[in-house]
Amino acid sequence: FIALEFLPVEKTELSWMESYLDKKNLKPAIYVQQMGFKEIEASDNDFPIYGHNLRENPYNFEKADRKALKRESFCELTSVDFLAEYQFCPKRFYYSYILSEFPTFLEGFVQQFHFTELIRVARRVSSATDEEIIIGVGEIFPEWTNYKKFSLGKRYIRSAGRAKPLDGINDSVKINRARVNFQFPGMKTDERDKLFISTRKNEYELVSEIEEKIDEGAPFEAKPGVGCRYCPHLDICMEGELPVDKVMEAYR
Repeated sequence: FIALEFLPVEKTELSWMESYLDKKNLKPAIYVQQMGFKEIEASDNDFPIYGHNLRENPYNFEKADRKALKRESFCELTSVDFLAEYQFCPKRFYYSYILSEFPTFLEGFVQQFHFTELIRVARRVSSATDEEIIIGVGEIFPEWTNYKKFSLGKRYIRSAGRAKPLDGINDSVKINRARVNFQFPGMKTDERDKLFISTRKNEYELVSEIEEKIDEGAPFEAKPGVGCRYCPHLDICMEGELPVDKVMEAYR
């Protein structure tokens, strides 16, 4: 509302969706109506504000090559990183890359793993002192106390080890293999390695399975387990397994 308040009505054009999911005949937001915009039908030839015809839609959805769009979408999902997430938990993949552009880890518990991994990555490539690295990485987590940053940092910076090899994405792009530690925080190294070995082995089958589920509207099932506690979607996944669930189960 504040942004629109300072725009000249006579030079501003807005549009909205009349139908969305199960909602039909939707109207403009109330604050748009309050600002005095004049509603016109999209089929009208004359545009009263500018005095000329409505501009053409820059994208013709009726003539869209759906097969080409589908191929392009699936090409983006053929990365082994995405497929590994699908093999680990189809529902996690669904939340991460179908409903969203990418997953976001918001829980402070999981961010501790990211902090310690960032410390190790920085130690491998930097000539700075341990203290300088902890301070530098710690700036990304302003909500934490210095005590927490240094207690975690000093403990895990010792296990930095050597620099991780690069994985080729294409002819010109290579990515540090340490990225998988950020994608699957909390997972043991041997378990993570087995997951990616299995994913590469079954890459074609996994892509076909994802395509089939999307075509048929089939659900992306969850795989509840210990890994749920590190999942970025635990707060919205109805099948997610919380650590307290195991405790309560032990008392039954």
